[in-house]
This record gives sequence, structure tokens and C-alpha cells, in this order.
Amino acid sequence: MGLLLDDGYVDQFQYTTIKSGNFILVDKVRKKQIYLTENSEIIVTSPEKIEVLSLKKYFKSKFKTNLKVKMEVMSWGVIKNLVEKNFGIGFVPDYCVQQELESGKLIKIETTKPLFNYSIAAIWAPKKHLNPNAKLFIDVLKKAHN
Repeated sequence: MGLLLDDGYVDQFQYTTIKSGNFILVDKVRKKQIYLTENSEIIVTSPEKIEVLSLKKYFKSKFKTNLKVKMEVMSWGVIKNLVEKNFGIGFVPDYCVQQELESGKLIKIETTKPLFNYSIAAIWAPKKHLNPNAKLFIDVLKKAHN
């Protein structure tokens, strides 16, 4: 069994969705509200990832310019920490910053449309039965994230 972000290629496996949501842009709370502009520099994971390609497409259609990547970081948790330390705007899944948004440490930068919908899925080999412990683990994860 594996856990992954569904990028549209999980149909070759048996799978169940654990959590769904959206990637969002977040920034540290400031006295003056931050808006997304054509000059905004974003902290992303990797320019080749499907969710970042979606952000690039949004940026191009909205601002008629290419996305400016401030920094590439391979961890959503590290992106969140960088944003909290005032290093810039981060692009992360909403579940990753839920507590920080609720507590007011971070704010969501509003966009005219959702940037990228995600599903976190548990996958396993086709035509195989999931063992009872793995099924129990998945059920616990689903409860924790709903």
C-alpha cells in the first residue's frame, strides 16, 4: 500500500481517496493585505509538478506573464515554515496550512478560481485484497481528515 497525491495516474491501481482539497497561495499576516500581482514571487515545490504547472497556467492567463518562482523547496512543510518566517508567498495544499489559517498566522491569497484540486489516495496492487490492518489504517486517516 502507498499514500500519494493523485496526479491522475492512480487508475492503474486499486485506490481510495482519503482527503480532497485545493492547493492555495498563502502569506504571512501583515498590516497591509497582500494581493497577487504579476510581480508576485512564489515558493513552489518543483516547476515540473502537475500542481505547479496549473499555477503557471493560471498566472499566464490572468497576468499575461510567466510565473516568477522565488524558490524551489521539495517539502510543503518547509514552504509553510518559510512563509511563516516572512520569506514570501507559498503554494501548498490547504490541509498543510489549515491550523495556521485558523489561528491567523497565515492568510489565504484569494484567486479568481481554484488553482489545483487534489486528492490524497491510498493505492494498492490491482486484484489484491487490502489486509485488515491496512484497511483500518486508511479508515483512521479518513476520519482524522474529515
